[in-house]
Amino acid sequence: MQTNLGTLDREIRLAVGCVLILLAILPIGASQSVLVLLLVFGGLFLLTAGAAYCPMYAILDISTEDGRDELEVTP
Repeated sequence: MQTNLGTLDREIRLAVGCVLILLAILPIGASQSVLVLLLVFGGLFLLTAGAAYCPMYAILDISTEDGRDELEVTP
């Protein structure tokens, strides 16, 4: 599997995933379904950051890799 996430994109996804999971764990008074959604999306962000691969980027033929860490649509 080819990677399509650059370093900056992976770091942002890692931070957002950690925040979402932390919100799901802390007692914020949200409903059970909101907590489950926070856990699911947080897990997805951590998974894509760890794998350096985003399926949606692959479908849209987008890559933030190649050392530039900027959004690039390949022709």
